[in-house]
Amino acid sequence: MSSELGITGTQLKTWRLEIEAFGSSEAKRRQKADAAELARLRNENKRLAEEVEILD
Repeated sequence: MSSELGITGTQLKTWRLEIEAFGSSEAKRRQKADAAELARLRNENKRLAEEVEILD
């Protein structure tokens, strides 16, 4: 198939590895963003709970 497209098997393998690496780094980026959001929400929840306690 690669010969039909005029590219080498090595080039296809290189592209595949690049795509896999990007997917992995993208997954890590999303995981870090999710962890940061979770930390922010926990802090906000704690602050709101303290406000409720003060108002009671």
